[in-house]
Amino acid sequence: MNEKFTAWCGLCCIDCIPSNKDLFNLAHKLEEKLSYLQFDEYAKLKTEKNPAFEDYPVFIKVLKEIESLKCSIPCREGGGKPVCEIRNLRAR
Repeated sequence: MNEKFTAWCGLCCIDCIPSNKDLFNLAHKLEEKLSYLQFDEYAKLKTEKNPAFEDYPVFIKVLKEIESLKCSIPCREGGGKPVCEIRNLRAR
């Protein structure tokens, strides 16, 4: 295994959710498709018969937050949590 993919805490970056490229690509594609389809308007129409669609704006907010978790580079190259106690201790 390549050491660059082992985080300072010992986790393997490849196993870490924030580095899962497929997850973030799918989340982004879903958000784009829903926006293209103006699904927010459709959800408003569906709300009358299915109140769960009232929460569509919350769903989109969560989807965007999921996208914001993406980690583009391994911890050892400056990625990961902006404030990482383990990395800070190693830097001393």
